[in-house]
Amino acid sequence: ENVTYKGVLDLELAPGVYDLKVVPVANGCGDAALDLPAVKFSAKEIVDLFVIGNIANLPLSLATTTGVELAPEPEVKPATVTVAHFAPFSFPRSATAVSVLANGETLINSIRFGQIRHNLKVPAGEYLIELVSRRSNATLIGETIKFEPDTRYLVAAIGGGRFLPLEIFVLTYSNNRWQRSAGADTSLLRIAHLAPLASKLDDTRIDICTDSGTLVLTDVPYKAFATLELPAGDYDLKVSSLGANCADMVLDLPPVTLVAGEEREVYTVGDNVTVPLQALFADPTSEEGVEQMMQLFLPSLNR
Repeated sequence: ENVTYKGVLDLELAPGVYDLKVVPVANGCGDAALDLPAVKFSAKEIVDLFVIGNIANLPLSLATTTGVELAPEPEVKPATVTVAHFAPFSFPRSATAVSVLANGETLINSIRFGQIRHNLKVPAGEYLIELVSRRSNATLIGETIKFEPDTRYLVAAIGGGRFLPLEIFVLTYSNNRWQRSAGADTSLLRIAHLAPLASKLDDTRIDICTDSGTLVLTDVPYKAFATLELPAGDYDLKVSSLGANCADMVLDLPPVTLVAGEEREVYTVGDNVTVPLQALFADPTSEEGVEQMMQLFLPSLNR
């Protein structure tokens, strides 16, 4: 602390890795004038380090006469990103095809409404994610997203239908409502309502019920999501109008078998005008890059 020009410090340090920086006294260990690389000191080793340069004519830098061992760079695990296209902005489906760019580089060459690309490995960092129309080559939307190391994400194009604008929807699997661990005899069913059914958020609300009329989730608005931990077994779900006590079915989902320890996801998509309200069951544990198509194309009741 408070080392002056030509000052010398003799430090006795325990063996280990040290990440040091040179900071003006006024900054109080804040912004570094020189950020030194991490170095490794061994037992009984003598090392000298010199900070040289005067900033005005030569940049600050590090010099040594004894040599110093640089510490190996820590392994930074990539983010795992699932990309989905749930934006019903055109018809037929071929007209919804887009390329997905990350900082100007192609992440996905072509993806259209109802498709998912699972578990892409993306180096951690900040990216400008852009959707570019395959038909017109116009950039439809762009958003900056920061991907943290060793973190799972869902990045979905949603909206853009008759009622609500196109947007990029991001979910992290560390979100308490989206990530849970299944028990030995239970399964996880994640449900996300991504169907832009109306121009007002209150008018997009739905109920999720069993086919027998038992309420599972109530008052679910657009962009809401939840995770259910359920006993393994067969389930038959449906989407019902809000407050109808499960009697006014809007969409009948196909039966699904939940296996103990498994994760499944179901998304409601479509604006029910340009594209009918539909659902997709997805397997989030699919191998990297696996493409999944919409499994269900059922007409719904006009609301």
